[in-house]
Amino acid sequence: NNLEHKIISGYEASEMIENAIEDMNDEEKIDGRFLEKVEIPSVGKNKYKEITKKKKSKVDYVKKSKKNVDIGLLGESFVLDYEERRLKDLGVSNAKEKVKWVSENDDISCNLNDKGEEEKIYIEVKTTEGPATNDFFISSNEIERFNQYRDNYYIYRVFKVRDEKPKVYILTYSDFQERIELKVENYRAILR
Repeated sequence: NNLEHKIISGYEASEMIENAIEDMNDEEKIDGRFLEKVEIPSVGKNKYKEITKKKKSKVDYVKKSKKNVDIGLLGESFVLDYEERRLKDLGVSNAKEKVKWVSENDDISCNLNDKGEEEKIYIEVKTTEGPATNDFFISSNEIERFNQYRDNYYIYRVFKVRDEKPKVYILTYSDFQERIELKVENYRAILR
């Protein structure tokens, strides 16, 4: 059983992301499609199911990571467009200048709130090709920022991103507290 491991440095990983942005082909661009905002879906109690043990198969983590980056970038492109349109609908003439992708923390920031008033908001985009009820991962840093900015931090859950009509629902801080259940998936192992 010969397993190959490819080690990717931080520099290579960021280069891979930059290349993915440049390489987005036509079917992965938003191409005249727009996000449709929907209500947060209702899910029955105890939706969370334990993952059954599956036969282990070889995973190409580099390919999987690139696919996830592509899906994430596509979702962020839709949200940038969505926010620019939202601001234009509020009568903001320089909407494109007011919405920025902030690479340091992978957020999108917008300098206007829903009423068109000057106020910085932060948007974390979580994207899936699947339905609205698919789980998503959130880091401890993202949770910290959510707690820090509460009223100015939103999670935009983009789903069915490759469909003809991709959709989004928006989680506020209170929505997150009331509607999201967090499950521990990873631990950091530290030598004693």
